[in-house]
Amino acid sequence: MKILRISPIIAVVFLWVQIWGSFNSALAQTVEDDMLAVAVADLDVSGTSVEESGLLTDRLRAEIWKTQKFNILERQKMDDILKEQGFQLSGACDQASCLIEIGKLLPVEKIIGGSIGKIGTTWTITLRLIDIESGRIEKTVVQDCPQCSIDEILSPYLSYAAMEMADVDFEYAQADAREGGLSDASRDSYVRLDKDKSNQDMGQLSGQEAKKGGGSVFGKWWFWVLIAGVGGGAAFALGGAKSDDPSGGGSGGGSGSVIINWR
Repeated sequence: MKILRISPIIAVVFLWVQIWGSFNSALAQTVEDDMLAVAVADLDVSGTSVEESGLLTDRLRAEIWKTQKFNILERQKMDDILKEQGFQLSGACDQASCLIEIGKLLPVEKIIGGSIGKIGTTWTITLRLIDIESGRIEKTVVQDCPQCSIDEILSPYLSYAAMEMADVDFEYAQADAREGGLSDASRDSYVRLDKDKSNQDMGQLSGQEAKKGGGSVFGKWWFWVLIAGVGGGAAFALGGAKSDDPSGGGSGGGSGSVIINWR
């Protein structure tokens, strides 16, 4: 029979690593489950090629994902599902009825669609968030960019639209308040960050999270179970080292060890 001696410190560290890994996996899964499942349909973009329209849609999809407020369905997976269902779509889908028809075929709760076009010298981005089950337009986002180029729509205005769709507070870049090109009122309207509104929204969000069991991990029952498990494991390891010390030094000094019998 072989006897393997393990330091109690090593045993406790090993126990912590195992529990912490499980904790991180559970936390990541919880965060992902709380995020809204959303698909982003191809944008209807005027004055550009099909390839450029696709790139703008991909950029919007990436910017919405970066807000960490939505669980975005991958474009390739979305295309594969629609192809399997035999859904034929000629061109981009902008109308609500078309977006709902697509959404019903996908494993999502809501769908985002819209258009990008130019009127005179102003580019405009229009996005809509539609609930699949009810068919109701839950939110509309409009971003206007006077005297812009398509490059500025790509960056940063798609990012602005994505953050507004996700209810994330932001400020327009200083360069976007174009001197001489806008009135003072229009230039002032570019500043979007309102601290009072932000605090109010955060309070509402905290209340919503509390109702559905979200918020801080310290309010989760499984967090305290993990803490209790770690504490119990550490006590067991240290207690075993003292009581099973074959040298009889359990009550004296020394680092001690945990003895495991291998047959």
